[in-house]
Amino acid sequence: MKNVRRIRLEIISLSVLFGFLAYILDVVLEYYTFHEEGFWNLLIFNVPPHELFMRFLIVTVFVMFGIFVSGLFSSRLNALSALSATEAKLTAILRCTGDAVIAADASGHISFMNQAAEKVTGWKANEASGRSIDDVFKIVDAITGEKAANPVKKVIKDGRAVSMTNHKILVRKDNSEILIGDSAAPVFNESGEIQGAVLVFRDESERKNARLEIKKSEQKFHSIIQTAPNVILQLSPDYKIQEFNPEAERIYGFKREEALGKDYLEMFVPEDDREYFGGEIKRVLSGEPSMGYKNTIITNGGRERNYLWSINRIPDTKDYPAGVTVTGYDITDRKSVNDSVRESEEKFRNVVDSSPMGMHFYRLEPNGRLIFEGANPAADKLLGLDNKQFIGKTIEEAFPGSKGTEIPERYRAAALDGETWQTEQVNYLDEKIKGAFQVVAFQTAKNRMVASFFDITEQKIIEKELKESEERFRSTFEQAAVGIAHVAPDGGLIRINQRFCDIAGYTREELLQRTFQDITHPDDVKRDIGFLRRMVSGDLKTHSIEKRYCRKDGTVVWVNLTTTLLRDQNNKPKYFISVIEDISNRKKAEETLKRTQFSVDRSVDAVFWVDPDAKFTDVNEAACKALGYSNKELLNMTVHDIDPNFPAEVWPSNWEELKRKGSFIIESKHKTKDGRIFPVEIALHYLKIDGKEYNCAFARDITDRKRAEEALKESEEKFRNVAEQSPNMIFINRLGKIVYVNNRCEEILGYNKEEFYSPNFDFFKLIAPEYIQMVKKKYDKHLKGEDVEPYEYALLASDGRKIEVIINTKIIRYEGEYSLLGIVTDITERKKAEELREKLIADLQKAAGEIKTLSGFIPICASCKKIRDDEGYWEQIETYIMERSDAEFSHGLCPECSKKLYPDF
Repeated sequence: MKNVRRIRLEIISLSVLFGFLAYILDVVLEYYTFHEEGFWNLLIFNVPPHELFMRFLIVTVFVMFGIFVSGLFSSRLNALSALSATEAKLTAILRCTGDAVIAADASGHISFMNQAAEKVTGWKANEASGRSIDDVFKIVDAITGEKAANPVKKVIKDGRAVSMTNHKILVRKDNSEILIGDSAAPVFNESGEIQGAVLVFRDESERKNARLEIKKSEQKFHSIIQTAPNVILQLSPDYKIQEFNPEAERIYGFKREEALGKDYLEMFVPEDDREYFGGEIKRVLSGEPSMGYKNTIITNGGRERNYLWSINRIPDTKDYPAGVTVTGYDITDRKSVNDSVRESEEKFRNVVDSSPMGMHFYRLEPNGRLIFEGANPAADKLLGLDNKQFIGKTIEEAFPGSKGTEIPERYRAAALDGETWQTEQVNYLDEKIKGAFQVVAFQTAKNRMVASFFDITEQKIIEKELKESEERFRSTFEQAAVGIAHVAPDGGLIRINQRFCDIAGYTREELLQRTFQDITHPDDVKRDIGFLRRMVSGDLKTHSIEKRYCRKDGTVVWVNLTTTLLRDQNNKPKYFISVIEDISNRKKAEETLKRTQFSVDRSVDAVFWVDPDAKFTDVNEAACKALGYSNKELLNMTVHDIDPNFPAEVWPSNWEELKRKGSFIIESKHKTKDGRIFPVEIALHYLKIDGKEYNCAFARDITDRKRAEEALKESEEKFRNVAEQSPNMIFINRLGKIVYVNNRCEEILGYNKEEFYSPNFDFFKLIAPEYIQMVKKKYDKHLKGEDVEPYEYALLASDGRKIEVIINTKIIRYEGEYSLLGIVTDITERKKAEELREKLIADLQKAAGEIKTLSGFIPICASCKKIRDDEGYWEQIETYIMERSDAEFSHGLCPECSKKLYPDF
């Protein structure tokens, strides 16, 4: 505004000056023309009024002209001033913006460069000014490595903006290379002519690396789920299965493709548990922590297993609605007789040493101190340190960061009361996730607990990135687990996803040049086209068929094709939407089923298919051989004819029980055609096929097993008779629980057998604390199949007395299971005698050093060993020596006397 006022004042001043100059010029002309008056008189003093008025009128006209001109240019000057201020502001913004900016004139020479451009190119603005854009902005194609066209020259040539492009590498001043994205736009003057171009670009290296890291993290997380030894599922809020890992396939007997999209509650959760389990999922989705859930399932192999289920919420993102992750831990305590040791070792190996989850083990002492006892290898790896350095320390000493948090008290509650606690710990640094763990604390034994933790850093980073990115929006199409194709009415493929390319065996470019008829098996084309015509005519809204595709490599793939027709606003066919599911595995499974039927028919176990009326509908060869009937004879018989334990009157209740449970195992008896009765173990399975109910029963002759059990029972009875008469304490420990003690254990330790056999009785409270670790190491050696020599330790009686003992242990079979037999001898009195003997020896040695020396002839009785003094009296040897020396006496037993008097020691 100051410049505008200055210019206006200059115009008016010049107008006034020109007016006076015109006035003086008029006087000079008159003076030299007429010479009638003197110059000064002509100037102002001797001038007629009318001439003087005309001269001042001329001056006034010039002044008014100046004012008019200044007013005429004031708006233009204001606009120029505003433009100048705007240019200054834009220049300041461009200099400070985060994107690199370079401006070039119409000849392609650089006229402006901001700080970001200096940093990215390595050129200073003063160095680059006036240089050709090709000298400073050298780019090559990231894929081909060839020199790329300069976007500035393209903009100047075409007069159109160039949008942001990726896959370009910028060669910096120092010849280093970085990945960039760039865009350029032309700059026009008032006449619409190109004055130059503006180039905007940025360093894309970090963003690309971040995307690669996210992809790696997704792959790593997916790999962990696939290799986890636990059942891991992901469910939508309406209980639909979205993820189904290999362990779930093994346990439930369903392939992942068969389970995806199905209702988990209806498919896998027992009807009595569905309401509770569904409510638990809703609680977790609402933000509340899971309370955990236990139930019993029948595995694919027909075994009954107990599972602990952990439910965790999956946060809501732009691309995915909230859901839950369900993790199942097998907590079955009952082990089979033949596999007990192997399963125990496998559980220890898989859950602890080979588990991808870190584990910290703690012991709760009576004074409330929570002591760190050790960790598994995964804990060392996840935390990047050796956890052995913390053994023996309290949790607060080992991990100072836990002070002031709820962690120590939660762990104590888990160890003391068995309260399972789970949480997520996420650490941030500069608003970035530094580390994240999912922690589950649970009790392993009374006053002992384990904190298992799983590194979910990558998962949390992925979740955070997913919230900030719209990249995953395409997952509904590009990343679908099934093939998706948009097909034109004439059969041409308009749009396809990668999964369809994988199924068909062609690249995307190859398929987009073909029709669906080109890749369909010739025998299926006519039928497929017939369905599409019916959809176009309106007879069908959708159709689903099984058909074959001919792949590029000549192989044939079976698919399940579901097609829907999309119409435009005029109800004309626009394109078909086809969903293609690869069912080759299912087709193979059908073939496998046929082979399985063949195997069942020739199984060594008898197999019976029974209807609700107890009639046999099918039997295998083993059943005929075991019972002595022909196949035709058995198909005309019922269960009542061969099983005396299932007469007609009990069959209805048995059938209802089978329907309710689904499957279970019983022991019964079968009667052969010649009247022989033998024991059998029968696995019963209820199933419904095409609306018909069946009981598929597998029967195994267990005559030999029964004989073995009777022999084992007789052997154990003999053992009990001997053990009860033993003077030593005898006990049997099975999986950490006492299952047998003899009367001597009750007498010495002060507990009755009911207390010993209680499931809550802690075996280790019988052991003095200083010997617990030693006893555990001995026990671990037994589990590994190693022999253990007899060793000494101390027991604690119920009244607190410490009893010194020596124990001899051995692994035996007791009641059909491997158990630890312990024979314990009380050596408390022997220990006391040994301690007394050592003390006597020490005292004698000390006295020997202090005793006065006796000399001369000393008379002593050869029988009683008394000594006669100088006055003729006979005294005890102790009295005689004490009066004549500084020695003192204490009494004890030498080893020979001890052995003679106390042979039991």
